Amino acid sequence: MTAAGLETLEWIAAQQTAAEGHFRPIGSETFGKKTHTYLPFDQQPLEAQAAVEAARAAYVATGDERWFEHARRAWTWFFGANDRGVILGDLATGRSRDGITPRGANENCGAESILAFQLAHYSMLALARAQQRDSSGESGGRRRTRSE
Repeated sequence: MTAAGLETLEWIAAQQTAAEGHFRPIGSETFGKKTHTYLPFDQQPLEAQAAVEAARAAYVATGDERWFEHARRAWTWFFGANDRGVILGDLATGRSRDGITPRGANENCGAESILAFQLAHYSMLALARAQQRDSSGESGGRRRTRSE
C-alpha cells in the first residue's frame, strides 16, 4: 500500500509542479470537467495544505529529501512562489487569503483557508523537526528506500 501511495503521490506532485518549478495546484475550474487540460485557476490553500501533508507522510515513510522539497514548494506557494507572485499567508495573524484567481489574490479570508494555512504551517514545523532528527542520526529507525 505504501508503494501504491508513493506512486500516486509522485504522479500528483508532477501534475502540481509548474514548468518554472514552483507549486501549482490544479485549479478548481478544472475539477468535474471532461477535459485532459488542467486550468490553473482558481488555486486554493486547501490544495497547498494537502500537498504539504502528503509530502510529509511520504518523507516520514521514506526519508527521501525530495518530499521535503515538495512540501517546501507547496508551503512557499502561500508566500508568493506561485503563478501570480501574490502573498496569501500572514504568519503574524495566522490568516490566509482564499486563493489565486486569474487576476491575482482573492482578498477574502475564509475559515477553510485560514485553517489550511495554519495546518500547513504546523506540518512544516513537524517536517523540519523530522528532517533535523534524521540528519543528526537521532531517528534510530530504518527508512525504506525508493526501490522497496
